[in-house]
Amino acid sequence: MPYIVVWTDGALGDLARHYAFMAEEDAELGLKAVEAIEEGALLLERFPNAGRPAVDLEPEQKELLISFGSSGYVLLYEVEGEKVVILALRHQRQAGY
Repeated sequence: MPYIVVWTDGALGDLARHYAFMAEEDAELGLKAVEAIEEGALLLERFPNAGRPAVDLEPEQKELLISFGSSGYVLLYEVEGEKVVILALRHQRQAGY
């Protein structure tokens, strides 16, 4: 049975901010980035432990790296029972990767 992926308001805000930033230069590229991020999040429905432990955060929090272009994004999430809760979204350069 698949897990349910839930985005927090903060994570949805992060997604909107990243799209808006990219769409200033290229709206189509911004949409492709959002699609790549959403595909990564959907992976967690079947493989909730696909990410690695998040460094310097709570032990139950994980990071999923999502490649896009020459870098990519990081989804910060935790598994709560049958749910995967997306807590934040960062660009890899923003996150220091």
